Amino acid sequence: MSSNAWDASINQIRPVRQGGNVAVADVPNGDPYDLLCDITIGENLNEHVDELVLSVSVINLTTATQVLNIPVTKALTPVDDTDFFTTERISFPAPAQSPGDVLQAVASAQVKAGSNDDFATAQSATFVVS
Repeated sequence: MSSNAWDASINQIRPVRQGGNVAVADVPNGDPYDLLCDITIGENLNEHVDELVLSVSVINLTTATQVLNIPVTKALTPVDDTDFFTTERISFPAPAQSPGDVLQAVASAQVKAGSNDDFATAQSATFVVS
């Protein structure tokens, strides 16, 4: 659940095998993988929503470089008196890293609701290239 009825939050971001649902501690070098982002929008904000803009990046902490950024935009329909929950799956291709490199996913979410915007951020636990 979001911290209050007027907020959106990214509750968790986690790497998983392509098509999987269980968080992993490593991703095979050269294999595609997915990132799952659990997002909640509080009931009052959800009554006015228009759009979710999600930006997810993977950072190689070993080399201090961005591996890739993938933006996702999703139209939302306002709903009265209910929180909104979604898990967004972002598929990452297989950019080659070096085995042993430490990666971390970071995400920002912008919920547009008329003339108002609400922002949330999150980062994953670190994971390694195997």
